[in-house]
Amino acid sequence: KLNKNQVLRIFSLRTFLKFENMKFKLIFIFLLFLVGNVGNSQTKLLQKYVKWRIDEKTKYHILPSYYVNQDNGRKVFILKMIHINKPEFYQKVKQTLDSLRADGYVIFYEGVRDAKNGNELYERKFRRITHHSLMSYNDEANEVDNKKFGIKGYVYQNDVDYGVNKDTDINCDLSIKELVDKYEEKFGEVVLTDCDTNTPMGKKYKCSKKDKKGTDYMILTLRDRHLLNEIENSKLDKIVVVYGITHSYAISRKFENSSWKFVHLGNLIPNYHNF
Repeated sequence: KLNKNQVLRIFSLRTFLKFENMKFKLIFIFLLFLVGNVGNSQTKLLQKYVKWRIDEKTKYHILPSYYVNQDNGRKVFILKMIHINKPEFYQKVKQTLDSLRADGYVIFYEGVRDAKNGNELYERKFRRITHHSLMSYNDEANEVDNKKFGIKGYVYQNDVDYGVNKDTDINCDLSIKELVDKYEEKFGEVVLTDCDTNTPMGKKYKCSKKDKKGTDYMILTLRDRHLLNEIENSKLDKIVVVYGITHSYAISRKFENSSWKFVHLGNLIPNYHNF
């Protein structure tokens, strides 16, 4: 015999799966979160949605991009990353990186630097703006992301060997201090409250209203700008960029109408996105 919570959970998931239109899916998720006493069905439904989005991106949007500079012959290969995925996705990424490294490519990889190196003040300022803790999704102390991304059969990028050697490859990202300092130069000082100090990192954050403009500025604008500058100013002839899929769009936009020419990969890397 099913109890009330089990009935609601089954109804929620079945109803969600019936909606083909994304708009209806999002409306349904919103309505579900307004309903109380539904046990953990909200979490399971959220994970179902996240899993669907990961699978969709992996299937349709993850094919690498390849550019050749028409002025000097420099080459940039962009591997679009999804930070949570199936183990076989990262195995394929590793195979591709190993092959490119053997062909003389130098790897530029993503990763906000010094997030766990005595920079608690900057971590808390970063969280106040973005409502995001710079912690592994699988860290037990990271209750927010663990609940959202703890999907059976999926792993976190930094918890597996995906081909990046952090001792020899190039971390082409900003430090958390640089991000916060640049934010404060533009928008003013981030003032922490007792709530910020007393709320442990990884716990649900309720101390401020999320600064959407500031979040986009720190997570996207500043880091995309830094990555593009590093590529343009580098003397390297062959670069492979290993960055989140959203950042790849900034590179593509920047390379349009420039000396960089997009080269269609065709069958050079068959079955890359067919797992």
